[in-house]
This record gives sequence, C-alpha cells and structure tokens, in this order.
Amino acid sequence: MAFVQSNMPLPALKRLMPKGVSKYDFANMTVGGSLVDTEVVDAKKTAARLTSAVAAYRKRSGDTRQFTVRTFKQDNGNDAVGVWVIAPKEVAEAPAA
Repeated sequence: MAFVQSNMPLPALKRLMPKGVSKYDFANMTVGGSLVDTEVVDAKKTAARLTSAVAAYRKRSGDTRQFTVRTFKQDNGNDAVGVWVIAPKEVAEAPAA
C-alpha cells in the first residue's frame, strides 16, 4: 500500500440511512425478542456487523440492556445470524453474617 500526499478535498460523507434512523430497531426490542437475518452470505461478517451496530447503538443511546449475537443453521441448512435481548443477571444477595 502506498500513500501519496495531496491537497484533495474531503469527499462528502455517504450514509446508507438518514441521520438519526437506524437500520436495526434495537430500541423497540423486548427481553427475549430477536432480529434474525436469514439471507446471510458470510455469517462471520454479518455477525461482526451486527455486533458493531449493537455497540454503536448502546453507546449512542445509553441503553444498558444486554444483547447477544449468535450464528446458527436454519432447518434448510443455510446460515442465519440473529441478535437477542437477554434478561439481566440476577444480583445474588450477600449471605447474612
């Protein structure tokens, strides 16, 4: 890879979605709810994109819920990737002294 110094102007930012609109509706997901992509070409790449989207959403919104991204095989043998909202772990009470 070779870099060349230049005075090229900064290209305009191109967004896939309008600003403030998410491709994924994480905000309206309930505990146990999921978003599943069944038309996956590369499961690892799709899982990485979903993981990144969840991290960006949590940082942007301050949402403290726990999400998990999983890759699995469908009944027809094709790959699928989903994201689920998982229930928070129960805080164990300290034993009485």
